[in-house]
Amino acid sequence: MPNAPDNHEAHDYAERIRERLPRRLQELRERCGLSKYGLARESGISREYIGKIERGKANPTLPVTAQISHGLGMTLEQFTGELEDEDADSLKPYSDPADITPVRKDSVGFGDYGTAFGKFTMQEWRELFRAYCAGTSFMDVQLGRVLDALDKHQLWEKTIVVFVGDHGYHTGERQWWNKNTLFERSCRAPLIIAAPGLKGGQTTRSLAEFVDVYPTVADFCGLKMPHTAAGASLCPVLADPTASIKDAAFTLVTRGDKLHGQSIRTARWRFTRWSDGPTELYDHETDPEELHELSAKQPDMVKELTARLQTVGPLRP
Repeated sequence: MPNAPDNHEAHDYAERIRERLPRRLQELRERCGLSKYGLARESGISREYIGKIERGKANPTLPVTAQISHGLGMTLEQFTGELEDEDADSLKPYSDPADITPVRKDSVGFGDYGTAFGKFTMQEWRELFRAYCAGTSFMDVQLGRVLDALDKHQLWEKTIVVFVGDHGYHTGERQWWNKNTLFERSCRAPLIIAAPGLKGGQTTRSLAEFVDVYPTVADFCGLKMPHTAAGASLCPVLADPTASIKDAAFTLVTRGDKLHGQSIRTARWRFTRWSDGPTELYDHETDPEELHELSAKQPDMVKELTARLQTVGPLRP
């Protein structure tokens, strides 16, 4: 993940979001292109890649990459649809339970982002959540248009589709509406693969990392990679969802030049260690929302997972 912005930049950005939110949402209403019945305007991005598919129909060697992304900036600045008011009334921001374990500000709520988010009223939170849900719905419609083009031109038998989001997102958990943390909400992201010969509609609990995508596509296409990859092919998992190719996944965030955090996720545990020493440990068997920090209660597990983190080596800027 990228470096967190400096405090001045973060403060300016977060304050602009807060000040411009009502006006942007009003513009969004006036330009409404998405109703509760799923009717949406076509985005320029989806139109561009559908055009690439059309051109690729005549030239099977033409690679087509569809990158349809959404985020806070798109939702407030560019998105042309919204949820109906009656739908939005049912959206309520998440509230942390009273017994949640507090964590350091560098973990979540850091910098002027956290300060600005803390000023949001409940109504502003609700409007922001509505815009976020609307942006997600809009993206879903555009992706559907791209996949419909594959149906139309009967390209599924020679096309590999990899749907991936570059990160997760907090929507109010620990009073945070952003990414760039080492909690599951930020580290976990969508990864869906469709390819010729694979059975659809299957899910797996196998751990995967984005570094696995490259060797997976190469493996599926029968290509030998010209160098050693950081990841591993997911083809065994695609063939058998009960299979596993790794027992841990790793994530890194930075907080400026002097502090960073490294996290390891196993089938049961998430363990985070900060470069200045503090640790966080969460048990996903009993606490999937990572509400209760257990480092002091699980010293042996902290020692074991610290050793695992050391195998990936220190951060080298």
